[in-house]
Amino acid sequence: MATGRGKRNVRKSPLRRKSKNPKAVMKHRAWAELRQFVLIRDNWTCVTCGKKVEGMDAQGGHYIHGVTNTKLWLDPLNVHCQCKMCNLYLSGNLAKYTLYLEDKYGRKTVDRLLKLKEDRKKLDADRPTLEWYESVFKKYKKLNSRCSLN
Repeated sequence: MATGRGKRNVRKSPLRRKSKNPKAVMKHRAWAELRQFVLIRDNWTCVTCGKKVEGMDAQGGHYIHGVTNTKLWLDPLNVHCQCKMCNLYLSGNLAKYTLYLEDKYGRKTVDRLLKLKEDRKKLDADRPTLEWYESVFKKYKKLNSRCSLN
């Protein structure tokens, strides 16, 4: 609602509307499955502070931010379990995140991720398709169903 002289009756939705675009829907579904996979893989433990997390406090934190329309956004090496504090309020806690990645995967992996971030032309040229999102969704749905059986 506007205030002051120019009062207008503007109705705002309290919830963000979800897209009905098939690609956007599949991207959301692929993210949900990858996030679940990451939380299980990382044993529901924040990789930057070591805190056990559950529920809404458990987040899939990206090492390289701002790549939502690229394949790097759903790269499991770029996404790890983080608590809400580290992911949102400490902006990913990147110093500790870098140390974790170097310890777990080696310096070459960190350098590869950083190089991909810098090479925006390459990232932008290789945009995900609906089929790619579907394949990611199926892959992690299958992996998650195996984990839930154990």
